[in-house]
Amino acid sequence: MPTKKEVDYTILVIMVVVSIAILSVIALKSKSPTGYVVFDGNEETLKTQVGEFVRRFPLTALSGDDAEVCLIINAGSEQYTFDLFKSKGNVEVTAMPYSRYCDNDFNNKGSEDLVIQYVDYDSFVSHLNNPSCELLKSTGSGEDFYYLPSEFVEVGGIPVCNALFQERYCPAVRACASAAEMKARGFGCCLLGKEQPRSSLTAVLTNKYLWFFIFLFLFGFTIVLVVYLIEQRKEQKDKEAFEKCVTELKHYINYCIEAGRTEKEVCEILLRQGWANDIVDYVIGLEKQVKETGRLSK
Repeated sequence: MPTKKEVDYTILVIMVVVSIAILSVIALKSKSPTGYVVFDGNEETLKTQVGEFVRRFPLTALSGDDAEVCLIINAGSEQYTFDLFKSKGNVEVTAMPYSRYCDNDFNNKGSEDLVIQYVDYDSFVSHLNNPSCELLKSTGSGEDFYYLPSEFVEVGGIPVCNALFQERYCPAVRACASAAEMKARGFGCCLLGKEQPRSSLTAVLTNKYLWFFIFLFLFGFTIVLVVYLIEQRKEQKDKEAFEKCVTELKHYINYCIEAGRTEKEVCEILLRQGWANDIVDYVIGLEKQVKETGRLSK
């Protein structure tokens, strides 16, 4: 039977083993889940990691030139700020130690397009290890990071989807989100074709039935206009032909009367030649009027 001293020694050994096991578990849990060592406080190290994150992020290549993001990382008691600016296809990472929100913007582009603040270093490293599209779909509710007010984010996290956003970020948004997700998250300006939300004016202008009726109206109007112009031209020709006949008759009647024929004889001659009675009477009437009054009545 073991002595009291041996029992005490055995209990002591068991307590030491259990303590080591508990401390090992705590140490494992306290490590970054991504496999990175705990941040050592060196800003250059963090800047290198930010550059690596930008390089790995699949949508960086799809963002447009002049895209600019202010990235804020809380690491322990310190806060580190970096300006990410894309120019000519390359993203430049600049540490901003004296600017909490990149507000002393060295690029002179106005307010930052986006301001993203990570709640802690581990959250940033987690995204560094898994830089997927899902990051864009986050509402920035604070679980890992926040979207702070900026050029394209209003107070409350409401996105501003305008023409400039379309130019710089819509290709990336379209590569990451479905049409339904874009509509739901306020990125309707990035939709293409039939998916694009339309104003009432746009809806009217793209209504195929409306354009069909407009085409029919224009086609009918063109036909009526062409027929009218043809009739007008025909009337003009008839009028010119009639005036020519009248002129010829006047000359002939004057010639006959000067040759000694009576008005009645002239009428009979013209009727026998096939001239219409009303035209002959009309021309003779004009000649009488001219001889009696010296002018034609209006």
